[in-house]
Amino acid sequence: MGFEIANPMQMPISFTAMCAMFLFHGGFIDVFLINVLPTLKPPSPMRGWDQEASKEEENKTPTQRRFMAENAAYALLRLAPIFFIKDMGIYCICTISYLLEGLSISWEINCYNGTKDALPPATLMCVFSTWVLLTVKFNGGFLPDFDDSVFTVMCVSVGLTWLCWIASLMGLSKKPDGSKPLATAE
Repeated sequence: MGFEIANPMQMPISFTAMCAMFLFHGGFIDVFLINVLPTLKPPSPMRGWDQEASKEEENKTPTQRRFMAENAAYALLRLAPIFFIKDMGIYCICTISYLLEGLSISWEINCYNGTKDALPPATLMCVFSTWVLLTVKFNGGFLPDFDDSVFTVMCVSVGLTWLCWIASLMGLSKKPDGSKPLATAE
């Protein structure tokens, strides 16, 4: 255990696919789309609910900068398994990061009148965390030190991520058609 860079030639295909997912989600989405794209002109499409209203604002308002920092932290967590490929604790932290993002989305929907546009990312948090959990569980001996207590924490975090998704669905089902987020409500 310790620092060991992922080598697709020496890993099971399930770990190679999971590392590709980490590169896509952590590298492309969390770094490029959310942190690099907003620095380009015209304004980034990743700026919030009301695209027309945000065209008049400069990129990187305080709220946008906090969103960018949050996703940079997620990227760091989600890219870590590429450098610590056989460390089960890193995978546990990844599932917890999916829980935290799922919780944030559910909170936005239920407490701040978030829209149904937040549901696809909430669904991805569930799918990705479940993917990590199943890859670790059925690792075929690739992980030298399988720890049942760490795996239990992973199971709990994945289960809670799904509960956040259910809470998001319930929150969206209570909203009337045409409702607007609190940030844009007049």
